Amino acid sequence: MAVGLFLALPFVLSIGSVVFLPLVTAIILTIVLSPMADRLAQVGLPNFLASFLALLAFLAIVALALTAVLRPAVSLFDDVPAMIDRIGEHFENLQGALVWVSRLNDQVARILGTPEGQQVVLAGPSMLEQLAFATPTVVLEVLLTFLMAFFMIEARVRVRRRLLLDRQHFGASLKAARVMRDVQDRVAAYILTVGLINLGI
Repeated sequence: MAVGLFLALPFVLSIGSVVFLPLVTAIILTIVLSPMADRLAQVGLPNFLASFLALLAFLAIVALALTAVLRPAVSLFDDVPAMIDRIGEHFENLQGALVWVSRLNDQVARILGTPEGQQVVLAGPSMLEQLAFATPTVVLEVLLTFLMAFFMIEARVRVRRRLLLDRQHFGASLKAARVMRDVQDRVAAYILTVGLINLGI
């Protein structure tokens, strides 16, 4: 039974990636954005608005990062026709220099009497078709991720209260709350450091 479950795990994870990937991403976003939502709540904003603004700030940072990355890519895309022409010229020069190999291959084929093989071309979906098929899934996963992240960030205060106000295990509750705060602070500091290093590069 255990071996069967172990062998089925990759298939279950690949099929369930539509749910698992947004869930894991939402948990990471919650850990990263909860300190920012806490700071906004300390300023006096309601929890709902603080959670929404933290997520909105993250989306703004992602949009700025994508703009910074895509701007050079768009300018490079404008140079693609000239690059293709240069590659074509180099390929023609190389093909002209290696024409003797093609002649030698034809002579060997004539001497051996090998018939020319038939070439089979399999038509696959074009890049545009693949993009059209993938877009609804990606949009759904992104929306699901941000919705789960918002609700998890918004619920952070209630979870902490529940941990702290459970009087039967007050010591364990206090320790769990400290661990949760410590994990949030360390992960947020790590991701901020990585982001600043990448921004500097």
